Amino acid sequence: MAIRNVNIIGCDTAVDIPQLMQSWNCQIHNWLKYYVMLRWIDRTKDRSVVQAFPIAMSFFMSLVWHGFWSGYFIIFMGAALADIIYKNLKRVALVQ
Repeated sequence: MAIRNVNIIGCDTAVDIPQLMQSWNCQIHNWLKYYVMLRWIDRTKDRSVVQAFPIAMSFFMSLVWHGFWSGYFIIFMGAALADIIYKNLKRVALVQ
């Protein structure tokens, strides 16, 4: 049995931010998705609405795990902001 942690080809060939994040540190990505982010999702909202708070909470949990140093804060909160902006721009592009 093998533990797949990094999808190297997926990282190298990623064309967007979510695909890159899914390919890097796969086990932790899945844990954060299913045990942190999905617990904060408001299921009464339409699925096409990007919910920023659950995304930010999953990146905040990564920040807590790595430590509250300024570099980590900038990286993780910047990545959360980039992910939220990307998903909103993608949603707007699909609507038009």
